[in-house]
Amino acid sequence: MIEYAGAIFLVVGFIFILKVAKLVEKSTRVVSISKQAVAELRDAELSEDTKEAAMQSHAVQLLGLFVWITIGGIAAVFLPVLLIWCLDQLQLVSLDAVLEVALSWTFIIAATVLVVLALVINRKR
Repeated sequence: MIEYAGAIFLVVGFIFILKVAKLVEKSTRVVSISKQAVAELRDAELSEDTKEAAMQSHAVQLLGLFVWITIGGIAAVFLPVLLIWCLDQLQLVSLDAVLEVALSWTFIIAATVLVVLALVINRKR
């Protein structure tokens, strides 16, 4: 039974870190910057120098977002696993057993349904 608690912790920990690092907001910012860059490239009224300066600015912003999203994504995956690994080292829970539960089809389907329901309920607020 503790393996299920560990698997739930992995999912909740992942979502928590996604929220804290604001990775979803950062990814929507990437889309916004990209759309803005395309619009500026198509704008016939802007000079080539203005377009180049804008593209360089967008490139710097996108690089920063890439680094943030990459590091945040790695942290969201590995920090919860690291905590379970530490508990495994203390022989309080088995990392292998937790991963076996977390990677089972029944758990994946149940977690997906529950997360989607939580998102739908949260979005209606």
